[in-house]
Amino acid sequence: MIDVDIRLHVQDGKRHFDLSACFQAEAQVVALYGPSGAGKSLTLQALAGLLRPSAGHIRIGERTLFDAAAGIDLPPRQRKLGYLFQDYALFPHLSVRQNVCFGLTDWLRRRPQAADAARVDALLESFGLSALADSRPATLSGGQRQRVALARALACEPRALLLDEPFAALNPMLRTSLRQELAQIGRQWGIPMVMITHDVEDVIALADLAFVYEAGAIVQRIDLHTATSQEAARSQLDPSRAQARTPRQLRLRALLGAPD
Repeated sequence: MIDVDIRLHVQDGKRHFDLSACFQAEAQVVALYGPSGAGKSLTLQALAGLLRPSAGHIRIGERTLFDAAAGIDLPPRQRKLGYLFQDYALFPHLSVRQNVCFGLTDWLRRRPQAADAARVDALLESFGLSALADSRPATLSGGQRQRVALARALACEPRALLLDEPFAALNPMLRTSLRQELAQIGRQWGIPMVMITHDVEDVIALADLAFVYEAGAIVQRIDLHTATSQEAARSQLDPSRAQARTPRQLRLRALLGAPD
């Protein structure tokens, strides 16, 4: 269960923004959907412990990560959450293996323990990165960089994955196959994922539940698996889907691999 009820105020000079986000979900993949500037990223940063809400609570499973009233605010490392940044945030001077290992070492322990090293090897194999273990990020394709970032996020055995626009940095032709890969990873690891996106295709391909953001608040909850509301959900997320399509449009969408 992911249980979020937070209020947050941010200000930069004369600009300010108020966020009020409240949602509960037992689904494996939760999408926070809406336009840029609606508050999705602030919610994800609050979940990760990178921003401190002014009020409310954040709970994942039986663990309370933040509770303003109780004075609980776990630091990011103790929250046991994997974070996939939009630009992947790989260290350019480190190899693929070193990037994946990064969260398993510190200044006192430069080398991973044997169990951690074995886990990294298994992740590299699982993501098809073994042959690239000594390569630098600059030599990798966009899809390969995403796999490295995902492997790094999973290396610390997180309780949940936080995905910040996971496909925004990719060539559009790669997105369909990598959405499928990410869905498979979710099923394989069996951990909840919270994904923020403004791309309706991400929501439809991956999410079980979607929470629609607008101007700092959640205005709608959509169950992507309810048979009676699936089409309604799609038309609400993307009004153009409710319009009739010509045979030519349907054929082009099929050729491009887009949903009907």
